[in-house]
Amino acid sequence: EWLRTPPIERWQDPRFIGDPTVQEEMINQYIAIKYSSIEIPDEITEYLKQLIELPLQNPKAGLVTKLRASHNLIIEGNPGTGKTTLAALIADMLFQFGYVTKEFNATTDVVNCSSIKTNTMRTLVESLHGGICVVDEAHILGEEALKSSKTDRTSQLFEIIFGNMSSGSMSEEVGTKTTFILMGYGKEHRVACMRDLYLMDPGFVRRCSTIIRLRDADASTLAKLFMRGMEQSYAYEWADDWTEDDDTKKEIVTVLFEEAFFNGEDKTIISAFNNQIVQRLFEYSLAYQWVRTREGTREDMEEELGSVHTLCG
Repeated sequence: EWLRTPPIERWQDPRFIGDPTVQEEMINQYIAIKYSSIEIPDEITEYLKQLIELPLQNPKAGLVTKLRASHNLIIEGNPGTGKTTLAALIADMLFQFGYVTKEFNATTDVVNCSSIKTNTMRTLVESLHGGICVVDEAHILGEEALKSSKTDRTSQLFEIIFGNMSSGSMSEEVGTKTTFILMGYGKEHRVACMRDLYLMDPGFVRRCSTIIRLRDADASTLAKLFMRGMEQSYAYEWADDWTEDDDTKKEIVTVLFEEAFFNGEDKTIISAFNNQIVQRLFEYSLAYQWVRTREGTREDMEEELGSVHTLCG
């Protein structure tokens, strides 16, 4: 019931504000449902909880109070680890909880450093004052820090980002700067990485001190996503001969995914982990009769799926 209410009313619910136990339960439910399509580390869950709890600790505080800290962040990870999905979810949360004044648009508010022109970047970023800009391939900016001669275009992109980046200082007027979520590779497979951005300007660390590191997928991660998908699935149910408890099922599924996707000929799942991965796992398990299609009309399934989308906000 609580998850189905509009966001603003949801966080003003007196049951939620007045009871820490209820708060904890509702926050955990919200995060579990909203972030069910990706696997996030425990430290990220704690970060998300803090975003939710801050306005609840002082529900009468306005937007200005909540902006007195920088909410820029770096998300680093290899291709396909869920950076874009996580960035969009966090951007939506920042708007829902009142940290920014403009709603995030995943179609227009995401830019790629490898292709965008400086004039286009400047125009977009300035139009997003009071909102959020997600910057992909931002490790390109970090590579510049290691070069003796800087590329004009890349240096200009960094200056545009840094010059328009919200600092969270008391002197900053609300709506005059942009919150940035910067995404790119970690150190493992690059000469330079996202953390080299801190070499570009000494003030960058004060404005963007939060770093989220997404791990590569392994068989255990895939099994966890699959089990989570089964809990919320509108289309599938376990086959009759899968009668084990959930912990045992997860152990079995982990072993099967290890054999199927990591020891066999199919190695693509490691480097192509994306938003369609859970569906691919379902198709694989359906083919091998671990699960079966749930009985019911297509209309019933679509109605239940619509409810899930509503719950996720």
